[in-house]
Amino acid sequence: MSQTRDVLEAYRAAGGEVTEVVLEGVGHSPHLERPAEFRRALLEVIGYIGRPADPAPPTEAIILSSSD
Repeated sequence: MSQTRDVLEAYRAAGGEVTEVVLEGVGHSPHLERPAEFRRALLEVIGYIGRPADPAPPTEAIILSSSD
C-alpha cells in the first residue's frame, strides 16, 4: 500500500488529481467485494452524481450495470 501511495503522491505532485476511498476489510478487488460502494465512489469522482463536474461527463458514456 505504501508503494501505491508513493506513486499516487508523485502523480499528485506532478499536477494529477487523486482521490482515495478506503473500504475496510476489502482486498484487491473492491469492485467485486463491495460493488455498490465502489460504483458510488466512482460515479462521485467522475462527477456523474453528487457534485457537478465541469465539463459534465457525456451520459451516453456511463454504462454501469450491477446485480446488487
